[in-house]
Amino acid sequence: MKILHIAATLGPKNGGAAVACVELCSALAARGHSVEIFTTDIDMPPSWVATAGIPYMHNNVKVHFFSTTGTDYYWISIPLARALWRRVREFDVIHIHSLYRFHLPVTAWICKKFGRPYVVKPHGSLDPFLFRYRRWRKLPHEWLFDRPAYANAAAIHYVALEERKLAETTKLITGLATLSVVVPSAVIVPEGTTIGLSDDAATASAREHFLTKYPTLVDKKVVLFLGRLNFKKGIDILVKAFKLVSDEIPNAHLLFVGPDSDGYARQIERWLTESGVAQKTTFTGMLHGQEKTTAFRCASVFALPSYTENFGIAIIEAMTFGCPVVISNKVNIWQEIHDANAGLVTDCDVEQTAAALLRVLTDSTLARTLSDNGFRLATEKFTWPAAAKAMELEYEKILARLTTGATAAMVNHG
Repeated sequence: MKILHIAATLGPKNGGAAVACVELCSALAARGHSVEIFTTDIDMPPSWVATAGIPYMHNNVKVHFFSTTGTDYYWISIPLARALWRRVREFDVIHIHSLYRFHLPVTAWICKKFGRPYVVKPHGSLDPFLFRYRRWRKLPHEWLFDRPAYANAAAIHYVALEERKLAETTKLITGLATLSVVVPSAVIVPEGTTIGLSDDAATASAREHFLTKYPTLVDKKVVLFLGRLNFKKGIDILVKAFKLVSDEIPNAHLLFVGPDSDGYARQIERWLTESGVAQKTTFTGMLHGQEKTTAFRCASVFALPSYTENFGIAIIEAMTFGCPVVISNKVNIWQEIHDANAGLVTDCDVEQTAAALLRVLTDSTLARTLSDNGFRLATEKFTWPAAAKAMELEYEKILARLTTGATAAMVNHG
């Protein structure tokens, strides 16, 4: 198949959505498909180089970057629209990532114009928590552009059954409300991870280098947060919970790994100071490659008490490296993790989060059980090769439906 993915940006500030797009495309290419990405030059991935008119090659995926006009809040890209108009008929299926931006309506309109099937992946934007957030700003775009895009989509791509259930509670993409949009198909294909295991010698060397760079972590029980520093991540809960943990475990240390989102780090630092644990906290910014891997390996527990989380690739990465996880039940894969006894699941609650962290940090048997079960769950169910195979099957179903529909139309017309 020839497959085109459309994303607003592939930069790190976009968090898991950018990673998911690139990794899924890489895995689809590895299965022998011809895969391209159209995106913008907003917040480009580190070390990637955009050359006008020449696609950047990443794991056999052609990535095309297009310039934009506008503001950080809303932009348009005439070059992207022109490229779509010129080339969309070359592709069998188009996959659009994220909502409320120019790339969704323009791609949907062009696909409809030329009769190409497209899939929309909301990346958690239809979770009620985010759906209501700044609703006044989203509503005009939704009514004018997004609803028509949903209505003509071949499918909506969710990463978990929980995401689909939550999206349907908005009564936007169902038949439950008079003004809702009915989409022909909802597909559920989870995210994955490609992080592998390092050999013992490399791991020991990387750990020594990492601890030399961040000496505050030496001989500490590290509580790791890895992800965007963002309002939805429940960091206010984590800071207060860590205060309770540090009262019980003096050598506990809180490690934040990830890019700042909209200057949110300043608010976190205020919370840390007010809680009296600023001296027990380290910020590294975004880490890549071996340093990111070593952060997982140095952690005693990974914590993500999010108010909403569409999937949480970092959770899967943590489990891949045998790091026990504590998450909220607002993470859309919480049920899978709970059922596999692969982590501790709590409400978005300070006391519950603190109690779960303390259990893992003080009970080595529990920590080992969670670690083993988490590794098994991550490596058996949540991998990019598995996701690509499942997505390939969904694309084939979409194309088969179109072929059947076209054949029926010809028969009826005849």
